[in-house]
Amino acid sequence: MEAKKIRIDADELEAFLSALLTEPLLRRRGGAVITPEWVLQNKVVVLSAETLARFRPDTKTRSLLQTFYDSNHPVSSGTRWKLRRILLGLGCNEFIEERDRREEEKYPGGIFDPIVNGYQVDADRKVLETILRLTSSPFTSAKRRSKLRALAILLYALQLPETPIQDWFVLRRLDDNQAIEAVLLGYIKELHLNKEELAQDAAWAAAELQMMNRDGMVGKSLLSLLPKFPVSPEIHQIDSLGVAVADLVRALRHSSLFIAYGAARLLSAAREGREDVAALLFSSSDERLLGILAIIAGRLWEAEARPLLMKRLDQGYTPGSWWLIEALPSLPGEHTDPQFQKTLLCALQAEDPRVTIAAVHALQELDISLVRGMAPVLQSALLYWTERGERAKASSFYIADDCPTCSVEPGNAYVHVSQLLDQL
Repeated sequence: MEAKKIRIDADELEAFLSALLTEPLLRRRGGAVITPEWVLQNKVVVLSAETLARFRPDTKTRSLLQTFYDSNHPVSSGTRWKLRRILLGLGCNEFIEERDRREEEKYPGGIFDPIVNGYQVDADRKVLETILRLTSSPFTSAKRRSKLRALAILLYALQLPETPIQDWFVLRRLDDNQAIEAVLLGYIKELHLNKEELAQDAAWAAAELQMMNRDGMVGKSLLSLLPKFPVSPEIHQIDSLGVAVADLVRALRHSSLFIAYGAARLLSAAREGREDVAALLFSSSDERLLGILAIIAGRLWEAEARPLLMKRLDQGYTPGSWWLIEALPSLPGEHTDPQFQKTLLCALQAEDPRVTIAAVHALQELDISLVRGMAPVLQSALLYWTERGERAKASSFYIADDCPTCSVEPGNAYVHVSQLLDQL
């Protein structure tokens, strides 16, 4: 679809988008962190909608896309904005205006459709004001900018287009502004951005958004102003952070994933705050935080990562423990380590089916000869989940791609254990 050089079956695209209305495929394990799967799924949705609108811009397509847009699926800010643009291109202005009106009635405080007014506008403005404050440059004239290169690099590196909408909205409150500033300043330094250029970009963007969104009229979002070019979110090794480590550690628990994930990447790249982050690992049961720590564990703690995660799991399972279990095989250490194997096998009969599913995923990373030696424990786990019946199903949604061997009931612990045994 991206190449626009292949034959596309409009009926198949319609079926795919219709399926999303009943199967929440966009939510990967609660949407705890930005993952490659989350990014890919959002991209596929946009490409499908764009292609269907191009090939078949009829009443049926308009109705389907309106239903999808109105369903409040957990999509990224970028996806939400692009779907809105597609609908306006199909002539669905009245639908968009009506939805804006409903949002205004739903939120008496003046929140219209969140993607362009209310929360969105406030968040855009507050972030730009923060950037201007950090750059401290006298060159902040709002003259027209032919390129917003510096601003785009900063926000794309922080993965603004992939950020879930609600995680951008909360920035309007600037909760713990010191932590927000630490993340933004850390990225500005690491990306070697010219502060004068960044200040000019931010000043022009702020003035443009104020003009386009004045009087409560539907206008533009900050994301819609940015030029499109690829920017890797990867942060390479940092010799010196240049910002307070304590602020970044605190930012890991920020209510916005945009800030929390940015702080995590900075800390892991600099390998700073290891002890403080380890304290969070052992004291928190926040599912999103544990998901983020599982992703950066290897880079932050290196050889100590696996022992730390296993020690945390020995304390007992909490929401998010499954993130830690799935990360174990990829961390430094031998798969033949008895303690490592014991941790995975104990998880097969956990109270939470998500923990067992994660253990099966981890076991699938091991050599098949090692797993064959665990057959008796797997048989016992299968009996355990057989007896639990309906309780074998995870309460949060899993997609089939989470498990390469699971094509049905991906959220069912019994199915996972059973299919792993079948491989043996």
